[in-house]
Amino acid sequence: MEFLALQAHNLKYLCAEGGGGSVLVANRDQIGSWETLRRIDLGDNHCAFQTDNGHYLRAEGGGGGGVAADSQNVGPSETFTWIWLPDNSHIALMAANGQYVCAEGGGGDGVVANRNEIGPWESFLAVVPPGG
Repeated sequence: MEFLALQAHNLKYLCAEGGGGSVLVANRDQIGSWETLRRIDLGDNHCAFQTDNGHYLRAEGGGGGGVAADSQNVGPSETFTWIWLPDNSHIALMAANGQYVCAEGGGGDGVVANRNEIGPWESFLAVVPPGG
């Protein structure tokens, strides 16, 4: 298990509103507890992400819609494939249905898991948070 923050294309961080239990957005300028996720290794490049208050990130329907930070357990909808991109500094996350996690607008808005290809909006920099 490791702690990290995910930075979107426009340099905004993903944030579990309220520390979890609500929506996931990509609109924060700094890393705090709501922007810090626990990455849980599930093997074979699969992982889950736990929020500050213990909720898990969930791709609605296993992908194809929004990403929320409101799940109590890890199942297929809470399992993501961690993909290192060719620059070896950015990653992409694939939901259970094979679609990629996207920070809408490159960041500054909501987070979805409905993209068929990896582009700048589906690319994240994994950052070690202060004290992490």
